[in-house]
Amino acid sequence: MGTTIKKAKKKSEQYKVDVTYQYEVAKAAKKNDVPKYVLISSPGAKKKSLVFYSRIKGILEDKIKNLYYNRTIIFRPSVLIGHRADKRRNEEFAAKFMRFIVRILPFTKKYRGIEGAELAQAMINASKLENPMIVYELGEIFNLLHKSN
Repeated sequence: MGTTIKKAKKKSEQYKVDVTYQYEVAKAAKKNDVPKYVLISSPGAKKKSLVFYSRIKGILEDKIKNLYYNRTIIFRPSVLIGHRADKRRNEEFAAKFMRFIVRILPFTKKYRGIEGAELAQAMINASKLENPMIVYELGEIFNLLHKSN
């Protein structure tokens, strides 16, 4: 669940979708004894960020952490690659640009985009591990693709 400022038109509307709605779902899950919560966030998520998008992702992360699930798993992937109903030209450009940059500068590999199916597999693999609370950054997500219990 999420939106873009282009679709939302106003920051208050994006906040509603990216924070309020997601938090309400997490609260309802907690109230119904769901033991673990897996959240897809964003690189650079910090509640005090000067960048609005990073700030709202950081706010949401903190709110989810404060629900105190038995296990909270947060993923901060780079650009999500895959078919979407709406065109996101900036994301498409960023994914292509990173594929190019990785060939020239291999140390940037962890910043490349990730297919939705790959992220889903990493989430499944992480949910089988025993960490009570963990945040997976960009490069760590790719490492999870090769782990399973």
